[in-house]
Amino acid sequence: MRQARTTARELALLGISQLPTNSEILEAKKLQDILLAAIRTLTAEVQEALETAASEVQRGSDRLLASEIRAADIQSARAMVREAVELT
Repeated sequence: MRQARTTARELALLGISQLPTNSEILEAKKLQDILLAAIRTLTAEVQEALETAASEVQRGSDRLLASEIRAADIQSARAMVREAVELT
């Protein structure tokens, strides 16, 4: 997952890139609009991170279940559990 500084920098760059260059238009632009754009961007990034985490947890869970069902002995079960932990 990205660190807070990296995300803050990206948000700042995205916000600056969306500002108009004309000073009259810039003055008319509401801070609320700029914040809303930044929040939407951050929300999309968080959603993507959560979806990725959910997929990783599901794969790990599937591997753990497989280790309980398919393992012939304790050593193979441990190996399967180790693999599941490495996935998450």
